[in-house]
Amino acid sequence: MGKTFGLLGEKLNHSLSREIHAMLGDDNYQLFEVPSKQLNLFMSSGNFDGINVTIPYKRTVMPMLSKTSELSRRVGCVNTVLRRQDNGRLYGYNTDVYGFSYMIDSAGVNVAGKKCLIIGDGGGAASVRASLEDHGAGEIINVTRSKYAAIPKLFPDAQILVNATPVGMFPENGKAPTTVGGMNRLEAVCDLIYNPLKSALLLDAEANGIKAVNGLSMLVAQAKRARELFTGSQIDDSVIPQIVSAIEEKTRNIIIIGMPGSGKTTVGKALAERLGMHHIDIDEAIIKLYGRSPERIIRREGENAFRRTEHVAAEWAGKQISSVVSAGGGIVLRADNKNALRQNGTVIMINRDVTSLETCGRPISQNRSIEEIYNERMPLYREWCDLEVDNNGTVEETVDTIVKLIGR
Repeated sequence: MGKTFGLLGEKLNHSLSREIHAMLGDDNYQLFEVPSKQLNLFMSSGNFDGINVTIPYKRTVMPMLSKTSELSRRVGCVNTVLRRQDNGRLYGYNTDVYGFSYMIDSAGVNVAGKKCLIIGDGGGAASVRASLEDHGAGEIINVTRSKYAAIPKLFPDAQILVNATPVGMFPENGKAPTTVGGMNRLEAVCDLIYNPLKSALLLDAEANGIKAVNGLSMLVAQAKRARELFTGSQIDDSVIPQIVSAIEEKTRNIIIIGMPGSGKTTVGKALAERLGMHHIDIDEAIIKLYGRSPERIIRREGENAFRRTEHVAAEWAGKQISSVVSAGGGIVLRADNKNALRQNGTVIMINRDVTSLETCGRPISQNRSIEEIYNERMPLYREWCDLEVDNNGTVEETVDTIVKLIGR
């Protein structure tokens, strides 16, 4: 009979651990979603050979174990538990320290001698602190919840910032424990969050020209180390970036922006079909969310009311994964739509000659000249996009170009 391994947590709807462990060779990895009142029974039941442990049980399970590693005792939490085959006892380990060390090393974040801030004081924060200590960091400060918002004022000279809280994690996208404006010595921002791929904090860092690193590589690296403990065999580190890339490719959205009538929806649908992804049209999302078409909202309530509904739809679409999102032509007119769409996506602007743009049935385009709209919006499209693609040929040609550019 095969051994049973899995992940223990309270809420695991959006966990990637099953996919990661499948790529590490375990197709039977389980998700054990256990309420706190049943935790003791689960741990004593003997129905697993090894588990990874996530929020909120990394510290809670420690008294239930027969033995813990020296590193686990130093950190004060475990995230991997093995059941000894000879006596059935539970042994606890910490692979998060290894995971965070891999995360900063692979991203080229040098913490030696640096002033480091850790947002949070939970189990993840304790593992981060241990890793920073092992890397020779200078002053290390844990910032508690009451001081999150004041971080730029209290610590303007910080050089490394690490978010070890779930603030900004799906489904609470768009939230951030702090901002980075005014922290002029900041060299890198690391966020243990990996869903979304770019949290609001990381997007803020990028906007300020600061290196931004998400927690996906940490997640994969700690899983790799846990798998080694589960099996007793070594796995080469080269598998980590391969799995990270595979997950990013699978989950990343493709956002299509461009002028009204440039073919965003047509191209988006064809691209989604080619890549086996979902297609989301922002205008159609508005209808689903509000029961009214964009045209009806504009005619009856005005353009400002439409832009508000469009923003809500953009926030919803941006939270999704593995989707091609066709945005409306005026999506760029609200600056806060940018991060909503970029958090999980690569933004592609498709460009068509202004003389070929279709305006029929588009209320805003009919009220202003297409040239005026073009001159207003084109600088914004180019500011927002990661890639620009010509759409003056066939749909198939445009899709071919996009697929080649994104390496799919």
